[in-house]
Amino acid sequence: MGKFYQARDREFIDYQLYELDGLTLRGPRCSGSDFIAYLGAAQTFGTYCTEPFPTLVGRALGIGTMNLGRGGAGPDYYLTSQDSQTLLGIANRARLVVVQVMSGRSINNSVFFCGTGASKGHRLPDGLPMRSEQVWSDLFLGEDRRGDDPGFLRKLIEENSRAYVEKRFNS
Repeated sequence: MGKFYQARDREFIDYQLYELDGLTLRGPRCSGSDFIAYLGAAQTFGTYCTEPFPTLVGRALGIGTMNLGRGGAGPDYYLTSQDSQTLLGIANRARLVVVQVMSGRSINNSVFFCGTGASKGHRLPDGLPMRSEQVWSDLFLGEDRRGDDPGFLRKLIEENSRAYVEKRFNS
Protein backbone atom coordinates (compact mmCIF):
# COMPACT_ATOMS: atom_id res chain seq x y z
CA MET A 1 0.00 0.00 0.00
CA GLY A 2 2.91 2.36 0.65
CA LYS A 3 3.95 2.17 -2.98
CA PHE A 4 0.40 3.08 -4.03
CA TYR A 5 0.44 6.13 -1.75
CA GLN A 6 3.89 7.19 -2.96
CA ALA A 7 2.88 6.93 -6.62
CA ARG A 8 -0.34 8.83 -5.98
CA ASP A 9 1.19 11.53 -3.77
CA ARG A 10 4.66 11.88 -5.33
CA GLU A 11 4.03 15.46 -6.46
CA PHE A 12 3.87 16.78 -2.91
CA ILE A 13 5.29 14.24 -0.44
CA ASP A 14 8.08 11.69 -0.12
CA TYR A 15 7.14 8.86 2.23
CA GLN A 16 10.79 7.71 2.36
CA LEU A 17 9.78 4.14 1.55
CA TYR A 18 12.34 1.39 2.05
CA GLU A 19 12.47 -2.39 1.91
CA LEU A 20 13.05 -4.57 4.96
CA ASP A 21 12.59 -8.34 5.12
CA GLY A 22 10.53 -8.23 1.92
CA LEU A 23 8.20 -5.49 3.17
CA THR A 24 7.90 -1.93 1.91
CA LEU A 25 7.86 0.31 4.97
CA ARG A 26 7.33 4.00 5.67
CA GLY A 27 10.40 5.95 6.59
CA PRO A 28 12.39 7.35 8.00
CA ARG A 29 14.34 4.12 8.27
CA CYS A 30 15.18 3.02 11.80
CA SER A 31 18.94 2.63 12.10
CA GLY A 32 19.26 1.10 15.55
CA SER A 33 18.12 -2.01 17.36
CA ASP A 34 16.33 -0.06 20.11
CA PHE A 35 12.99 1.07 18.69
CA ILE A 36 9.24 1.33 19.14
CA ALA A 37 7.14 -0.52 16.53
CA TYR A 38 3.82 0.91 15.37
CA LEU A 39 1.09 -1.26 13.84
CA GLY A 40 -1.95 0.32 12.25
CA ALA A 41 -3.72 1.59 9.17
CA ALA A 42 -3.35 4.76 7.09
CA GLN A 43 -3.36 6.98 10.17
CA THR A 44 -0.27 5.19 11.52
CA PHE A 45 1.37 5.06 8.09
CA GLY A 46 0.89 8.81 7.95
CA THR A 47 -0.90 9.37 4.68
CA TYR A 48 -0.43 13.00 3.60
CA CYS A 49 1.95 13.65 6.53
CA THR A 50 5.56 14.61 6.05
CA GLU A 51 6.16 13.33 9.58
CA PRO A 52 3.72 10.68 10.80
CA PHE A 53 2.96 10.45 14.50
CA PRO A 54 5.38 7.51 15.08
CA THR A 55 8.23 9.72 13.89
CA LEU A 56 7.13 12.60 16.12
CA VAL A 57 6.78 10.38 19.19
CA GLY A 58 10.15 8.74 18.56
CA ARG A 59 11.85 12.10 18.27
CA ALA A 60 10.20 13.37 21.47
CA LEU A 61 11.28 10.23 23.36
CA GLY A 62 14.73 9.98 21.77
CA ILE A 63 14.18 6.45 20.44
CA GLY A 64 13.98 4.96 16.97
CA THR A 65 10.67 4.05 15.38
CA MET A 66 9.58 1.30 13.03
CA ASN A 67 6.43 2.38 11.22
CA LEU A 68 4.65 -0.84 10.21
CA GLY A 69 1.44 1.00 9.28
CA ARG A 70 -0.38 0.01 6.10
CA GLY A 71 -3.26 1.84 4.49
CA GLY A 72 -6.50 -0.09 4.51
CA ALA A 73 -5.21 -2.55 7.09
CA GLY A 74 -7.41 -4.06 9.71
CA PRO A 75 -6.27 -6.24 12.57
CA ASP A 76 -6.41 -9.39 10.42
CA TYR A 77 -3.62 -8.00 8.25
CA TYR A 78 -1.28 -8.28 11.24
CA LEU A 79 -2.66 -11.65 12.32
CA THR A 80 -3.29 -13.69 9.16
CA SER A 81 -1.89 -12.06 6.01
CA GLN A 82 1.13 -13.37 4.12
CA ASP A 83 3.13 -10.57 5.78
CA SER A 84 1.98 -11.27 9.34
CA GLN A 85 4.91 -13.46 10.44
CA THR A 86 7.45 -10.91 9.22
CA LEU A 87 5.56 -8.00 10.78
CA LEU A 88 5.16 -9.75 14.10
CA GLY A 89 8.82 -10.78 14.03
CA ILE A 90 9.82 -7.13 13.69
CA ALA A 91 7.35 -6.11 16.39
CA ASN A 92 8.72 -8.76 18.75
CA ARG A 93 12.19 -7.22 18.50
CA ALA A 94 10.88 -3.79 19.57
CA ARG A 95 11.19 -2.37 23.05
CA LEU A 96 7.51 -1.39 22.85
CA VAL A 97 4.70 -1.95 20.35
CA VAL A 98 1.93 0.59 19.78
CA VAL A 99 -1.18 -0.83 18.11
CA GLN A 100 -3.74 1.47 16.57
CA VAL A 101 -7.37 0.62 17.27
CA MET A 102 -8.28 -0.12 13.66
CA SER A 103 -11.67 0.00 12.05
CA GLY A 104 -13.96 -3.00 11.86
CA ARG A 105 -14.77 -2.41 8.20
CA SER A 106 -12.32 -5.08 7.05
CA ILE A 107 -13.82 -7.83 9.19
CA ASN A 108 -15.07 -10.87 7.31
CA ASN A 109 -18.81 -11.31 7.77
CA SER A 110 -21.84 -12.73 5.98
CA VAL A 111 -21.83 -9.97 3.31
CA PHE A 112 -18.12 -9.23 2.84
CA PHE A 113 -14.96 -11.33 2.64
CA CYS A 114 -11.51 -9.80 2.44
CA GLY A 115 -9.35 -12.64 3.73
CA THR A 116 -6.26 -10.47 4.18
CA GLY A 117 -7.52 -7.98 6.74
CA ALA A 118 -7.48 -5.12 4.26
CA SER A 119 -10.36 -3.15 2.78
CA LYS A 120 -10.35 -4.89 -0.62
CA GLY A 121 -12.32 -8.08 -0.99
CA HIS A 122 -15.59 -9.23 -2.43
CA ARG A 123 -19.25 -8.97 -1.63
CA LEU A 124 -21.10 -12.12 -0.62
CA PRO A 125 -22.81 -14.14 -1.94
CA ASP A 126 -22.22 -12.91 -5.52
CA GLY A 127 -18.42 -12.55 -5.23
CA LEU A 128 -18.35 -9.09 -6.82
CA PRO A 129 -14.91 -7.52 -6.12
CA MET A 130 -15.20 -4.31 -4.13
CA ARG A 131 -13.90 -2.39 -1.16
CA SER A 132 -15.52 -2.81 2.24
CA GLU A 133 -16.69 0.79 2.38
CA GLN A 134 -18.64 0.23 -0.86
CA VAL A 135 -20.34 -2.86 0.60
CA TRP A 136 -21.44 -0.90 3.68
CA SER A 137 -22.44 2.14 1.63
CA ASP A 138 -24.55 0.01 -0.72
CA LEU A 139 -26.34 -1.55 2.23
CA PHE A 140 -27.11 1.73 3.98
CA LEU A 141 -27.95 3.75 0.86
CA GLY A 142 -30.21 1.19 -0.80
CA GLU A 143 -28.04 -0.09 -3.66
CA ASP A 144 -28.02 -3.51 -1.98
CA ARG A 145 -31.69 -4.24 -1.25
CA ARG A 146 -30.79 -6.38 1.76
CA GLY A 147 -30.15 -3.11 3.56
CA ASP A 148 -33.83 -2.18 3.26
CA ASP A 149 -34.55 -4.57 6.12
CA PRO A 150 -33.66 -2.92 9.46
CA GLY A 151 -33.56 -6.36 11.10
CA PHE A 152 -30.96 -7.53 8.57
CA LEU A 153 -28.80 -4.46 9.22
CA ARG A 154 -29.10 -4.85 12.99
CA LYS A 155 -28.04 -8.52 12.80
CA LEU A 156 -25.16 -7.68 10.45
CA ILE A 157 -23.88 -4.93 12.75
CA GLU A 158 -24.11 -7.30 15.71
CA GLU A 159 -22.32 -10.03 13.71
CA ASN A 160 -19.57 -7.63 12.69
CA SER A 161 -19.17 -6.29 16.24
CA ARG A 162 -18.92 -9.81 17.70
CA ALA A 163 -16.37 -10.83 15.05
CA TYR A 164 -14.31 -7.69 15.72
CA VAL A 165 -14.18 -8.31 19.46
CA GLU A 166 -13.53 -12.03 19.00
CA LYS A 167 -10.62 -11.42 16.59
CA ARG A 168 -9.07 -8.70 18.72
CA PHE A 169 -9.33 -10.15 22.16
CA ASN A 170 -9.43 -13.91 21.68
CA SER A 171 -6.77 -14.44 18.98
